[in-house]
Amino acid sequence: MNKGRKLLSMTGRFAFIVSLFFSVYVFAMFQGGKVSWTIFYMLTPFLLYSIILFVYPINTIKAERITRSHVVKSGGKLTVTVKLHRSFPFPLLYTVASEQWVDSELAANANNRTKHIFIFGFKKEVEWSYEIERMPRGEHIVEGIEIEVTDFFGWIQKRGFIDLKDTILVFPNTTPMHYAPINAQYDRGSLASPFSLIKDTTMATGVRDYQAGDRVTWIHWKSFARTQNLMTKEFEDRQSEDLIIMLDNRESETFEEQVELTASIVEEASGTQSNIAFVFSGGRNIRISIHQLCGSAA
Repeated sequence: MNKGRKLLSMTGRFAFIVSLFFSVYVFAMFQGGKVSWTIFYMLTPFLLYSIILFVYPINTIKAERITRSHVVKSGGKLTVTVKLHRSFPFPLLYTVASEQWVDSELAANANNRTKHIFIFGFKKEVEWSYEIERMPRGEHIVEGIEIEVTDFFGWIQKRGFIDLKDTILVFPNTTPMHYAPINAQYDRGSLASPFSLIKDTTMATGVRDYQAGDRVTWIHWKSFARTQNLMTKEFEDRQSEDLIIMLDNRESETFEEQVELTASIVEEASGTQSNIAFVFSGGRNIRISIHQLCGSAA
């Protein structure tokens, strides 16, 4: 509906300009005299420019966006450079180009410098840069660039949208911390933990005397048949460490601090070759999502 109204408005403006042009011409023809023709010659360049601007294909303008980094830390600064270029150097006058961010608050953080007003002229390429201060944590999407051009008197106004979608990820700030795995928590150096975290019951390494509490399935029946003494299988101990981090996703005054602490722990623990399970919950309905991060994955 809005698109149809804009089309009707543009058509009406164009009809007004054409009728004004012929009206001035007819007036000069019938009235005659130096003053009438002077008025006609003075208005002719402006009217012809408006007519040509009406048929000018604004969608031929191409855009390019350059960002220093697609990954920014929370509270950091994002620097963006936008380039507009075209192949046909038609003299565009008043041109307004604005970046269309999904989050409108980012334009305020950039002091409204996401919008740039300039005179294109005969130039084939124009560029401008802007900075967004204090980027909030999260995923931020810029849909594209909206371009608006107008003639001398604002009779013809053309708008075009350049689809140039981009995603900026703002990660939480992390603080370096010392993560000590279980197998290194000794005062006299880094030693293997004497506690068996997980027993691999598929691989027996030997036998020993039966002790109270041993499982029946661990009894070595062949030795019992030969010696009539109960013997228990010994298994290889798998000394591994699995870390589970839970984040309370409910709204609170310290939520951002909680996120930064969690990110710091995950970043540090992932560098120690630990298996990490990340769980978060929030709201009235608990939502759990687990991601296994191994090795140096962040």
